[in-house]
Amino acid sequence: MSALRVLNLAFLGLLEISILAVFLQGVWTFYLARLRGIPSGVRHGEKARAKFIASYSVVSVLVLQVVNSANALDNWKILISLANLAMLFHLFFFNGWFHEVVKRAWNRWESRFEEF
Repeated sequence: MSALRVLNLAFLGLLEISILAVFLQGVWTFYLARLRGIPSGVRHGEKARAKFIASYSVVSVLVLQVVNSANALDNWKILISLANLAMLFHLFFFNGWFHEVVKRAWNRWESRFEEF
């Protein structure tokens, strides 16, 4: 096995573990809040929905590009890509914990000071 293939496999494995860990954290946090009886729900405005769609689009394209350009696990790329898209879709559109993470990131980015 060449060094490049090992590096591709390691980076792809790290990416997949990271996505799965964030997905499991989001699902765990959501169901833990449900078990504790914490009410949750919010109706997002048009601007907020556009931010979630933009964020999902950018992240999903980046993840798909990494998976498709990796030389490791060639026979599993379609399954890996579908699993990643499903997890990201759930996180961006159905998980309240991850909504807060994305909103905080957008707020930090919008309130930053740019020097020229």
